Amino acid sequence: MDARKTWLWTAMVTPFTADGSAVDYASFGKILKMQEAAGNGILILGSTGESLSLSEEEKQEIVRYTFSLGLKVPVMVGTPNANMAQTLAWLDFCRGKGAHAYLAATPLYTKPAAQGQIGWFRKLFDAADAQVMLYNVPGRTGAALNPAVLSDLRAHKNFWAVKESSGGLDAYASFADAAPDAALYCGDDNMLASATPLGACGLVSVVGNAWPEACRAYVEACRAGRYRGQIWWNASKAMFTTTSPVPVKALMHDLGMIASGAVRLPLSRNDLASLDQVRAAHQAVAQWHGALASESVAA
Repeated sequence: MDARKTWLWTAMVTPFTADGSAVDYASFGKILKMQEAAGNGILILGSTGESLSLSEEEKQEIVRYTFSLGLKVPVMVGTPNANMAQTLAWLDFCRGKGAHAYLAATPLYTKPAAQGQIGWFRKLFDAADAQVMLYNVPGRTGAALNPAVLSDLRAHKNFWAVKESSGGLDAYASFADAAPDAALYCGDDNMLASATPLGACGLVSVVGNAWPEACRAYVEACRAGRYRGQIWWNASKAMFTTTSPVPVKALMHDLGMIASGAVRLPLSRNDLASLDQVRAAHQAVAQWHGALASESVAA
């Protein structure tokens, strides 16, 4: 299993019991196996997994449980991104558990500038026992990943990739210039077709939770320059009508993939007024994937 040759990583939701009080491991194991069957890389404990709403004990158990399954696809683990001591303690816990990679976002809330970011990521790289994907998501953290981090740390043995989730396309060029050898992944489901010509090699996906096989086909089509149309743009946008992962969990529950669509406060299922848009998105993606499969058979 080679993380460097994995072009689709699904940022997994964390299923909860109906009241949100506990992790639903029966549902979690089911959807992990779905991703494995599709051949997709798995990311646990990212923002889609509501990692900030999990206790330390819950996060540790999720790691243990995931690796106990012996999945035949690479697994990436999210890291804390606010406190250095906590982050190093987390990496120490994860050491030797089997992670193929780690995801590390720009530290949140404190809005560090270039030298602070460089110092933070250098310590994280030094402590990690696997390669690291940096994560640029200023809409969540409050600070953009500074390209100086990439240029300063580009030779570090644990620097592997960047997940770009700023919602635009401008950062791809600056990241590619700063670290030409780093893999660039699109972190916005709707933008992969536009990001691929700019150097994106793959996708870290939210919607892949609901559409593991179709999303893999979408990534392959974009990488080959074969994707045309607006279906994935429209479908992906429909899955972000309110804060993620509320819509994708609601759809997965509607499809019977997980037993409950519950999220934990400060997220609320009540912020998704209707299932109409996510159901329409599912139908559109299913039709697209079915037509693609028919074309392959005919060929």
